[in-house]
Amino acid sequence: MRACGRICAVASPATGASSASRNRAEFSVGLSPRAGLGLLAAARAWALISERDFVVPEDVQAVFPHVAVHRLRAGTHTQEAIESAVLALLREVAV
Repeated sequence: MRACGRICAVASPATGASSASRNRAEFSVGLSPRAGLGLLAAARAWALISERDFVVPEDVQAVFPHVAVHRLRAGTHTQEAIESAVLALLREVAV
């Protein structure tokens, strides 16, 4: 378990949020595994912009709303409802 270290600390919230999005009524389709990879890529970019060569869970938290709103299907809900649901999802998933 020690070998996982920092990678698990970052990947776990990303995969948890992706999985949790699939179980919410607000979304007709949740975040796919590919969206989770995009989330991690965006978090790496955020870390780079922040002048770090490593990703911390806060990077995932910072980019999650932007990635999720872009990737999630709204179904019959408005864009504002999707944005609100994404923020609620972020609060529910431990980062």
